[in-house]
Amino acid sequence: MEVLRPIPQTGPARPAGAQTLAGGWCWFERVEVLARDAPPRIVAAAEIAPEALAALTAAPAPFPGMRTD
Repeated sequence: MEVLRPIPQTGPARPAGAQTLAGGWCWFERVEVLARDAPPRIVAAAEIAPEALAALTAAPAPFPGMRTD
């Protein structure tokens, strides 16, 4: 099993291909891939499977009873 950990960044120097992290204000263009049986490795966000990328960029579901506006 692999775990994907986006490497968040902020600032005005956002590259054209950067992805928004969890629907928020941070962005990422690289992801650390972690696995028990392999050393960590860094890959471009463009190399991540579309469904995994969608999970990292989607805004989280609202928390019951908590206002976000």
